[in-house]
Amino acid sequence: MSPKKILVVDDSASFRVHVEALLNRHCYRTVLASDGPEALQKLHAANIFSVVRQLHYSQQNENSLDLVQRQ
Repeated sequence: MSPKKILVVDDSASFRVHVEALLNRHCYRTVLASDGPEALQKLHAANIFSVVRQLHYSQQNENSLDLVQRQ
């Protein structure tokens, strides 16, 4: 069975890299995105198991729950 992919979305590159290292140590594959539009593109392109994103993030009147609900 291949490792599950987790999408990590945050505008902070250092946060994305930190979470990526943590998840990789626990045998997850990670896909990184810096904002909502990039996250949507990657969600459509990959078989994503889960999403890690700031819950109160707001970009163009979109929050994290909006992103997940559109999937």
